[in-house]
Amino acid sequence: MADRTGGLTVVSSVAGALLAIGGIALAMGGGAEAASEKPGTSPSQTVEEQAAASVVVPELTGRTVERARTQLKVLGLELAAPDGVGNDWVITGQTTAAGEKVDSGATVTVAAERPKPTLTLGHEQAVAKARDYLSVMAFSRSGLIDQLELNDFSTEDATFAVDYIAPDWNAQAALKAQSHLDVKPFSRQGLIDQLVFDGFSQAEAEFGVAQAGL
Repeated sequence: MADRTGGLTVVSSVAGALLAIGGIALAMGGGAEAASEKPGTSPSQTVEEQAAASVVVPELTGRTVERARTQLKVLGLELAAPDGVGNDWVITGQTTAAGEKVDSGATVTVAAERPKPTLTLGHEQAVAKARDYLSVMAFSRSGLIDQLELNDFSTEDATFAVDYIAPDWNAQAALKAQSHLDVKPFSRQGLIDQLVFDGFSQAEAEFGVAQAGL
């Protein structure tokens, strides 16, 4: 009787010890797992957050402003363009190079130009003629339109051609001022008046005369 009781006591002691060791191991394992993960965060969420922190900037050159803005918005980026740029303008450059990584929410600034209109045959001929004239002498805007009309181009075709080419009218005024001085002498005011008569604006005439040295 005493031996049986003693045997049960030994068995109970061993079982208790095993349970205690298992509890310690479980507690240690749970502590390590808890230390490896923050509450409420899984490894997959951490990777997603890291991926969302940076975005690769796409190539925007050649796209319309509207299309580029939509594309950037999908990526979580913003598009900035100079004042006056329309949605149908074509992007010619971007401050952040394509393939570069930026933070989500960043702004990509672009340069854009107005799309060239489709030329009719009349437009093409007027443009070609206007360029011929500009290659041999200087004109004001109105002077070049008048010259094209003298060649039987319609006012619409002549005006379109001149605005399509859009030369630097200040530079044209300077060339015209010099061409007048090559023929005869002028006072400063007299040359300004002559350039205004040629169709240049007051500002363009004054710039041209200054460039000529008067």
